[in-house]
Amino acid sequence: VGLHKSLNIMNKSNSSTDFMTYFEVMAALNLVTFAITLPAILFAIYVVYQQIRLNQAVHVYVLNILISDILQCVGRLDDLFELHNYSVLIWTMYFAIILNVSFMMCIAVERYLMISHPLWYSIHCTVKRSILTSLGVWMVSLIVTALECIGVHLLDMLMFNYVIPILLLLPFPLLLFLFVGTWRGLSKALTLSTREKRRILATLGLVIGSYTFFFLPFIIVILNWDSVPGYLVVSAQLLLCMNPLSDLLLYIFVRKDRTRHILQDISCCHRSQTDHEETDQTAVTSL
Repeated sequence: VGLHKSLNIMNKSNSSTDFMTYFEVMAALNLVTFAITLPAILFAIYVVYQQIRLNQAVHVYVLNILISDILQCVGRLDDLFELHNYSVLIWTMYFAIILNVSFMMCIAVERYLMISHPLWYSIHCTVKRSILTSLGVWMVSLIVTALECIGVHLLDMLMFNYVIPILLLLPFPLLLFLFVGTWRGLSKALTLSTREKRRILATLGLVIGSYTFFFLPFIIVILNWDSVPGYLVVSAQLLLCMNPLSDLLLYIFVRKDRTRHILQDISCCHRSQTDHEETDQTAVTSL
């Protein structure tokens, strides 16, 4: 079974009951994703974009993670609407996964540099540099996905089946190193409050937790596809579907004074809409 078929649970189902149960659960999760997660992601993208305008570099990476979550939702459209564009959608899903993991790495590196090398960070980690880094990540991810697709579909080379899973495994030890390095650096950071230190560690902990809980099972399943039972494939897919929910927490943890700022964002959106309606009403009255 090739990588391009790795999400096709039909090949791993031993009975029609397993098959139907899988699609019932997947349909339910997709409905939750589109009904709850997608609007929340769109709102978070709007708010994060406003923070980027305030010259906060880390929000560039969070914005890209949220965009990759939308692409993951697009990659699951076939399960929800039966669009019969399976090949295109599955490669969209893989592209989104590569993007997501890559930008989680960017966030971990950014937090590490902020604590371990504060002077270098204050000079070099600007919004412009973060945007250029993000463009590079998008280009590399697209090239890797395209080469994988060409190798599997056109060249029919089985070795290409393992390129993406192996590449996705590489960030795991680096994430652990960055977490430990940041943790040690925080003990020497006298200018940061205890609350700020906890927020930084929570951000890195969430990045590692998301990778370990949502992506790592999926990667292991693909690398051991021929010997993995069907129920493990289902479990790995279901965990992957829940990843966008955890990414919304990143939007919260990278913000200082989280509750107050989120309430302000909602209040500002409501105030902007009210002002717009009052302006329209005044214009109509004057006519």
